Amino acid sequence: MNLNTLTTGKPKICIPIMGKDSFELKHCITQCKKQAGDCMDLAELRLDYLEHLTDPENLKTILREVKTDLGNIPLLCTLRTRQEGGEQEVSCDTYEDILSGCILSGCIDLIDIELSKGDDLLKRLSGLAKKQGVSVIASMHNFKETPSEEEMYETLTHMEEYADIAKIAVMPNIEEDVLALLTVSARAKKELSIPFITISMGKLGAVSRICGETFGSCITFGAGTDASAPGQIPATQLRKILELL
Repeated sequence: MNLNTLTTGKPKICIPIMGKDSFELKHCITQCKKQAGDCMDLAELRLDYLEHLTDPENLKTILREVKTDLGNIPLLCTLRTRQEGGEQEVSCDTYEDILSGCILSGCIDLIDIELSKGDDLLKRLSGLAKKQGVSVIASMHNFKETPSEEEMYETLTHMEEYADIAKIAVMPNIEEDVLALLTVSARAKKELSIPFITISMGKLGAVSRICGETFGSCITFGAGTDASAPGQIPATQLRKILELL
């Protein structure tokens, strides 16, 4: 995977892949390819939807099957914890074990690591990922509000130390919250040393998912079958909008 190709030009569309087991994931990938077609620039396997997540052999099998079914489409693995809007809660040790297994599997191209798990864990996992040639997305999600512009910008700059891509996703409550996120994005486009993803969630923040080329956000998340976060636009519609802008 060429990270530079993935993070330059028009924002690339990442489609979430969700299912409890191999059968559901295969069906999801088949449907996403059928509905989204060439719109899928990369796929995000949402580990928190899986059953038996802590079984290492089961996880290895699923990763191999998903990678095979995706073909040449880059694979991002994400274990979104309940604290940041996900489906499962696990201890920090278990979280690290699962992500380490994904990194060492040889089946993934990118790994999402939540900043809230702490700098030490982020440092260990990003170091392991670098050795394995896996790119790191450091992420922060706030489903309640939009922090101040300075706090959001400081979060992005803090991620520079460990990540290949920085990501923040926040919830707007008023129109000015969306403007604050876009203002931070414009500043990061000029000053940040790594690519970044900035998302204002929900219907109110939908504009942030389509204006990445102007404000610098390099990847946007579109729904293939089901949305994995509030405000995701169907991938086919998203592609048409991005091509018009």
